Amino acid sequence: MGGLDVLDQNKTVMLGKMNGMPEGEKLETLLILARMHLANGRAAEALGFISFAQEEMPELESNPDFLALRGAANVMNGDSEEAFNELSIDALKPYEEVNFWRAAALADLGDWQQAYEIMPVALDPLYDYPEAARTRLVLALAEIALRGGNIDLGDDLLDIVNGDKKILAPPFLAALQYLQGESFRQAGQTDETKKIWKKLVEGPDDLYRAKAGLALTRLQVQEGDIKLDKAIDNLERLRYAWRGDQLEASISYWLGRTYFDAKDYIKGLTIMRDATAYSAGTQLGKRITEEMTQAFTDLFIGPHLNDVSPLDAVALYEQFGELTPAGADGDKVVEMLAERLVQADLLDRAGDLLQNQIEHRLSGDDAARVSVRLAAIRLLAAQPVKAIVALDKAEGILKSLPPETATPARYNEISLLRARAYSQDKKPDLALAVLKGMERTQDVNRLRADVAWKAAYWDDAAEALGDVILDRDISLTRPLNEEDATFILHHAIALNLASDRIALANMREKYADAMLQTEKSRMFEVVTRPRQNAALADRDTLLSIVSEVDMFKGFLDSYKGSQTPSN
Repeated sequence: MGGLDVLDQNKTVMLGKMNGMPEGEKLETLLILARMHLANGRAAEALGFISFAQEEMPELESNPDFLALRGAANVMNGDSEEAFNELSIDALKPYEEVNFWRAAALADLGDWQQAYEIMPVALDPLYDYPEAARTRLVLALAEIALRGGNIDLGDDLLDIVNGDKKILAPPFLAALQYLQGESFRQAGQTDETKKIWKKLVEGPDDLYRAKAGLALTRLQVQEGDIKLDKAIDNLERLRYAWRGDQLEASISYWLGRTYFDAKDYIKGLTIMRDATAYSAGTQLGKRITEEMTQAFTDLFIGPHLNDVSPLDAVALYEQFGELTPAGADGDKVVEMLAERLVQADLLDRAGDLLQNQIEHRLSGDDAARVSVRLAAIRLLAAQPVKAIVALDKAEGILKSLPPETATPARYNEISLLRARAYSQDKKPDLALAVLKGMERTQDVNRLRADVAWKAAYWDDAAEALGDVILDRDISLTRPLNEEDATFILHHAIALNLASDRIALANMREKYADAMLQTEKSRMFEVVTRPRQNAALADRDTLLSIVSEVDMFKGFLDSYKGSQTPSN
């Protein structure tokens, strides 16, 4: 009807003729005015006339043509949720052209995937649209196509707008250029992309200065043009350059991801959490939350947890505990955090974490496994009574499990730890009673020696240390290593304190030459020499050595290493 140049004149004439019109003609005139304003890109004014028409005839609310017109106007006015609902009625489903508008509404709501799935590929209807109505719609459709990875469809849509390039308003021209840059990027022509986006970053359009700045920074990081600290600097500036919509959320999200990649995990997750606040209730907000949860989980169960100090790991867990996933992955997160604390000797905090898991989250085999782990941590922390409680829990659970799960090896581990706990609790007789019924493995023999040694049961200690030395299968045809020499010396001390002079003499004869080549040769000589030559201070010297020995330490040290949770 003549375009913007005569729009106001047409409106004045048509409104002037409405006075005295029959109701039917008046209604038709209002709808013509609505279509005329919509065709010229004036969606708000179109909605005003649509509202007047509805007041004149309320039953229009059920008319498909009327709802299609209002839906399109709402799309152009940014009322996308209402528009999508109006355009999704059953009566409009046969009309493929309606899906252009539905797709644009979904895109504005952040649901780009569904928008791509419903968008028609036959573009013929769009060529007949007036330029003012077509440009905004087609640019939205082009972005949908490119986000869906369909470069050919995206380029066809951009060609429609490019034909009007000379008359485009600056915001639309900036949008066209931005999307052309994205098309080049997807086609692998990133040099062309960078040229276009750099111009937009320096250009006058605030929106596309921010959008291009975000996209360009991501591309530069991907291609190694800039380092993470420069990317963070760029995104921090963009974060304050555009506020209040999903673009701000996207900038904050990528800034948080970049901090995360730079191993500043707390700041990264904090900023990503801010991004979810800006995009609450949207598809973008949902995706950011899902990716935060995945990033949090990957950090705790992956190799990068060792890059985080134990205190920072605890702070991360306490600040972002809501990101802990449900089920097995969530249990694994807590267990790996506990292991990180064990490695840093924060044993009480590690134990308390696992205690909570056992009491509130775990059952069956997992509860038994973690209870044993908890007992070992309590022993490392010299808390034998708490260790025994955990071992009772583990043993009770194992008794309810099938034999293929509750294997003898698992019961043996519990018995070893229980004996160690009794020994720590100064109950050596109970510890030795537990060990007496076990097969004489290397660990059992070493723990027997350690318990007896600490209790000053020298006969038992000498017997157990003899078994330890046999277990080690020491060869006298090559130099003794430090650990072998230490066990030989300890055996000699136990024999001396047990007053077993015959066995001591046999040891002297067997090992004297080999021990002579070690740093412990002098002590071995003092310990094993005949009684008549011994100084009065020898027994005091031997007892001072006794207090320093912990032959089972190596066994517990193995529990200090990372225990990867498993089923």
